[in-house]
Amino acid sequence: QKTWHRPDAQQWAHIYELVFPPYQLLIESYAKAQDVLKNNEQLDSERS
Repeated sequence: QKTWHRPDAQQWAHIYELVFPPYQLLIESYAKAQDVLKNNEQLDSERS
């Protein structure tokens, strides 16, 4: 596989989820982090 920057990345992610179910949580966490950056949301660590 070597990289996630490829057309079939979603298919690879699904395979990883099947082999290692907690990987889904990592994918969701990464997607949320990217959304926070993209939408200029306040980081949890910056909230009081």
